[in-house]
Amino acid sequence: MISLKRSASPDFSSSARPTKAPRVESSPNSPTLTTRWKGLVYDWCTLIVETINQSFYYLPPMTQLLQPSGTATITQMPLESEASLSSDHSTTQSSSSSDASNKNSSQEVDRVSEHPPRWIRPSRPRVLVGQQGIHKARKPREHIHAQLHKEHVREHMRKELYNLERAKGYSSDFSTFKAFLDYKARVEDLSRLPSSPTPSASFYAPLDSQSSRPRNVGAESHTTEGLRRALERARDSLNAPGPAKPFLPTLDQLRISDRQADERIERRLRPKTIIPESLPPAEAAEAERLLSDRKFSAKFAREQVAHKDLTRLQPGQWLNDEIINFYGALIMSRSEALENSKENVDRKGKGKATAIRVHYFNTYFWTKLLTGYTQSKLNKWTKKVDIFAKDVVIIPVNHSNMHWTAAAINFRKKRIESYDSLGGPRPEVFKKLRSYLQDEHRDKKKKDFDFTGWQDYCPEDTPRQENGVDCGVFTMQFLETIARGEEHFPFGQKNMRFMRQRMVLEISRTKLADR
Repeated sequence: MISLKRSASPDFSSSARPTKAPRVESSPNSPTLTTRWKGLVYDWCTLIVETINQSFYYLPPMTQLLQPSGTATITQMPLESEASLSSDHSTTQSSSSSDASNKNSSQEVDRVSEHPPRWIRPSRPRVLVGQQGIHKARKPREHIHAQLHKEHVREHMRKELYNLERAKGYSSDFSTFKAFLDYKARVEDLSRLPSSPTPSASFYAPLDSQSSRPRNVGAESHTTEGLRRALERARDSLNAPGPAKPFLPTLDQLRISDRQADERIERRLRPKTIIPESLPPAEAAEAERLLSDRKFSAKFAREQVAHKDLTRLQPGQWLNDEIINFYGALIMSRSEALENSKENVDRKGKGKATAIRVHYFNTYFWTKLLTGYTQSKLNKWTKKVDIFAKDVVIIPVNHSNMHWTAAAINFRKKRIESYDSLGGPRPEVFKKLRSYLQDEHRDKKKKDFDFTGWQDYCPEDTPRQENGVDCGVFTMQFLETIARGEEHFPFGQKNMRFMRQRMVLEISRTKLADR
């Protein structure tokens, strides 16, 4: 049986109070209070480091953070696997544990680093650690004046290129040249893309009065790389040596001399055409009156031009389909009138006809041809016309709703011709027109077209435009000259004002002026 005894009441007198425990000297192996505080601080630092690792980045081992010298290595590299991290940390900590006062801390670090947290993200870079503390590794940022400097370099390159072009004969001012570079860059960019058979609203957008180009058609001007290539081409063309004199046999020399004599006689009989830069004052005033007449309207054949279309002939404006097709109808009408005149000798009669038999395809022909001969039913376009009986077929070509060029199928000289006021060949024009000839001949003649002796013709001396708006005027003047049987174009950029004013009068009178 358990007996319960009443304990004596405690004595709270001073004599009964417990005495203070005697102080025991600590041995070298027993942890002191300072060591305990170090361990507590280390635990808190470990917790902070693990929290940072979980949220952002991975830190080096604690031994590197607690080094007295503070010379931790600054690195930024993808993390390795957990095993390689453990071995790396253990090696670093074992080499830094030589100090006896940090022995306990080193053992604790070894214990933690042998089992790194599983939430370490190996794809994140390390945090930079050094004398300045811990900070996030950031991507180097561009200087605040970098864009300004690049634009300054591009402006300097434009000026150098402008001076080189001036030396080669360019006559417009620098602001027009910059707009021309921008226009040419956009046309070259669009030429790399597949052609769009549908018209774009941006091509007929109203032009900005300050920039002389559509407001919603835009791209950055020439990049630095594009300007550099243009400068290299300009320098090469100026520094290139002239062509070597070929060896000419006696027979060739005789032929050349005969040709030169024929040219001198031709110049005497037909003096060189000098085109003025503007109309006489009376005709210029009439053109200005027509441009300001809001009730203006002109009809010819199946074409019609209203006042809003006629204003496209003002300086700094692109030509639209209505102006191009109306002027093309005037060219074809003049050719038919000359062919049916008494002065023209019929091929079936005596001698040879002097008039050029011309057929004109309007601006929608090229759009249909891009879609396909069969899909667009182009065979119906020539139900009443035999194009193979014509001397030349002239075609205005619109490239990606950004640029006009002229094309022709010359049956007399067996040539497919392309005339571009920006210069350079247009291989897609040659390819498409050859395909059209083949399909049209199979449809009408029931056999393949004979391309023997045919060539692609793109003359290098084609007049060049010096801005981004006169391509349509150049195109129609190319076609008008070809329809007269001429091969040399006596006009240039300086004559564009005169050409626009004369086209206004010709459209209002529905008749081409005498050349």
